[in-house]
Amino acid sequence: MRDLSAEKGLANLVLEVMSQLLDESVEEQLSLQRVAQRSAEQLGVRGAGVLLAGPADGLAVVAATSPSIQALQQLAVASGQGPEPVCFQRGEPMLVTDLPAARGQWPQYAGEADGAGVGAVSSLPLPHQGNDRLLGVMNLFYAWPGPIGEAQLMAAQTLADALALALGQRRKREAVRRENGQLRQALSSRVVIEQAKGALAARLEITLDEAFARLRTHARSRQQKLTALSAQIARGHVPADLLPSRQSSDPGPRSSGPGRQSACWRPGPEEKNGSPAST
Repeated sequence: MRDLSAEKGLANLVLEVMSQLLDESVEEQLSLQRVAQRSAEQLGVRGAGVLLAGPADGLAVVAATSPSIQALQQLAVASGQGPEPVCFQRGEPMLVTDLPAARGQWPQYAGEADGAGVGAVSSLPLPHQGNDRLLGVMNLFYAWPGPIGEAQLMAAQTLADALALALGQRRKREAVRRENGQLRQALSSRVVIEQAKGALAARLEITLDEAFARLRTHARSRQQKLTALSAQIARGHVPADLLPSRQSSDPGPRSSGPGRQSACWRPGPEEKNGSPAST
């Protein structure tokens, strides 16, 4: 006979797992801690925990229902003993129904488990959809050695699948948000650089390409970010060594119209009194 109350409780827990992890206002580790606690309560096990993959393909403990479960998982990560590392390496569930009997294979782990009151463990992989690399491992710890019921295993697998799906979706959202932020920053930087190019080209009466070349050379020679230099110029503060000597020391009056003088123009001796040179 089907246990409808257990099925309903599992369904509610799956929804809770999805809701917890998709709520980006809550820190990921706190969400996973809540998921581990609720999973242990719903399945009636000794404890639960979650290990997540790090950037170097290692595992890190991110959730545990008690200090003793935390210590057991940390030992597994540090020593490579226990079902957790094996599950992560193989990408398949690992069920150890009699930990005392595994003392010959994992002496440290089995000893730590005995001290934590753990007699059996199931480690379930958290697959990353569209990616061969696992997100991590979900662990369920049982108080006594012995067979793990099929219904409990199916419930545990359902929870692990929901956790992997929600965690994957959260990571995708975070990646999209980072990418959008990078694009906005790149666009903003490009706008500032274009403004600086235009300002420098107009000031020196050169082309935009020449202005950009000068900006880049100046920034590189001083190990300065091009964006920072461009922002400075866009605000009207042009470094003196980017200007011809006359502009950097004394801008002086500039004429307008068809007879506009170049930035490097100097009056001749006959023009200093304001009279044209005699012919």
